[in-house]
Amino acid sequence: MERLNEFIYDALVSNSALTNLVNDNIFVVDVPESTDNPVIQFARIIESNHNKLSRNDKATILMNIYTDDYYSGCDIVKMVTDTIDRKSDKNNGINGIYRESVREVKSEYAHIQTITFNVS
Repeated sequence: MERLNEFIYDALVSNSALTNLVNDNIFVVDVPESTDNPVIQFARIIESNHNKLSRNDKATILMNIYTDDYYSGCDIVKMVTDTIDRKSDKNNGINGIYRESVREVKSEYAHIQTITFNVS
């Protein structure tokens, strides 16, 4: 599970249709302030009962899609879901990534759609 961020990032940047829409605006956790929409930002949350990560730990990926309009956000959400939903990397302890939900909100600056993925 230690390669989870790298696995997701690599999958997203390898989707040429997705990168045609967002360019290189795919970030793990921190987005530079001067970055224009659209942007994909994601972070993992690990649920663990001990100090070290193990193959049995559960994780959640929270992925925010920032766009200037709702419909382009929907297109990006679909591409992201098609790219990583139900994917695995068993050699690195990622048994499966499964989309749980999509939520959306409109702020003054962007349409924000948050995808939650469960990882086992």
